[in-house]
Amino acid sequence: MTHTIDINFNGEDLEVEYSYQPEEPEVRYYKDGSGYPGCGEYLEIHKIKYQGEVLPEDYFDDEEYCEIEELTLKEIKSCGSAL
Repeated sequence: MTHTIDINFNGEDLEVEYSYQPEEPEVRYYKDGSGYPGCGEYLEIHKIKYQGEVLPEDYFDDEEYCEIEELTLKEIKSCGSAL
């Protein structure tokens, strides 16, 4: 499922379209003897918009993109979006 969230990056408001899966803990054993290995947290950014316009994928360098991912995760967790 795709969600959108607004973040502020370097003083500019960006709209981030993303998919998010929170971490799921490992379950060693269910009553039937099976288990579940769990999964790590997952965030995929699909689009980044500035003033309604979609920015090209190569608009941000790797360091900036990582910072946008971190800000997006922080905002998701602080407001409970997509959880």
